[in-house]
Amino acid sequence: TMALSTAAVADQAPDLIQGLSVAQNESRLLTMSFSLTEDAIVTLDMTTNGVSIGSENFQTVFDATSNDKKPVLGKVLKQGAHILAWQPRKEWPGHVFTSGAFVVNLRAWPLQNPPDYMVVDLATPSNRTYYVSANDLPGGIKTADPADAEAVNALTNDPYRTTKLVMRRVPASGNKWLMGSPTTETQWRHSSEVQHYVTLTEDFYIGIYPLTCAQAKHSPIEARFSVVSPWAISFGSFRGNPGTAAYNWPEGRAIDPNSYLGNLRAFTGLQFDLPTEAQREFACRSGTSGAFCDNSAKGLDVGWGIDNANGLGLLPVGLKNPNAWGLYEMPGNAMEWTLDRWGTLPEDAQVDPEGPSTESGSYRVLKGTHAGENLIVKGRSASRTKGTSVQNYYNSGYTGVRVVCPITASAE
Repeated sequence: TMALSTAAVADQAPDLIQGLSVAQNESRLLTMSFSLTEDAIVTLDMTTNGVSIGSENFQTVFDATSNDKKPVLGKVLKQGAHILAWQPRKEWPGHVFTSGAFVVNLRAWPLQNPPDYMVVDLATPSNRTYYVSANDLPGGIKTADPADAEAVNALTNDPYRTTKLVMRRVPASGNKWLMGSPTTETQWRHSSEVQHYVTLTEDFYIGIYPLTCAQAKHSPIEARFSVVSPWAISFGSFRGNPGTAAYNWPEGRAIDPNSYLGNLRAFTGLQFDLPTEAQREFACRSGTSGAFCDNSAKGLDVGWGIDNANGLGLLPVGLKNPNAWGLYEMPGNAMEWTLDRWGTLPEDAQVDPEGPSTESGSYRVLKGTHAGENLIVKGRSASRTKGTSVQNYYNSGYTGVRVVCPITASAE
């Protein structure tokens, strides 16, 4: 048995992991024994000579105390004793650890404070996995040069655009920031973009891409568009029957259980919904205060508009640069619905705002732009547009959805 250095880290809960010990037998099987003081998400990193061996090598780690041998990293483990087992001979062939140069870093995350990335499996009910960073996602986040047709076409096989939904945790809790735009921002600024302070009290997860046609599994987009283009859908169709007031307005998060959102909630076990306008703008800004999330003058590297899309319509997601929080094309590809009713923004400071409390016609707030609009007009972080609840691609709305959900994980 080899002597190994070990480390245990519990995020904001130093006593979550207890009694960690690591051993390796003659067959090179590595075991990590420990006890959890409460249900928690467990992640793992291993370094040799100070360098991580890479998360892609840990896909087969299983819990030897369980009857099944399913992978457990990034999953919720129950309170109590666990023995994680890993065979590097199979996943890390040709490599041998040297005594004293190998460190095991096992990390436990409280359910109310999970890692930054959550990947939701859209093919298997209630199946989700957590990752510390985007670099830990198996296969990585792929992109392509928009001018390389072959590379773009290859993205149609990317699981994170087709069968899995990548959610990024947004560090919103307690941040006081300026929503809206200054009157000097551009000559196209809408008068409703009143600048005011907003405080969001909770972090939240948001999709790194808008939902794609492939993820939705039933597409209203015409065949000439890629299956990994944004899924164009109306507000009413996403949350419920547009003619039913209880589903059509956001009070109480009421949705039609037979709507797409209702089915998504039931299948995943997560409380998905549209972001509020404040959540959407905060996530888009990603800590910036200028017109665009990359602090540029026109946003051409982070979004699509008539300026750079040449009228191509809805383009495959993830071809532009992400913002500082790893969110793609927030300035635009499809316009994206928010939960809020349309109305002029207030002047006074707000906490967790959800828009006007009384109906303002049949309009909802949309953020971002699309290939038929100018980025400088509607792709700015503060820019906002009103749309009817039945508006979608066919009536030239190019309207899609990017979902959010609470960060608190549930026991699996």
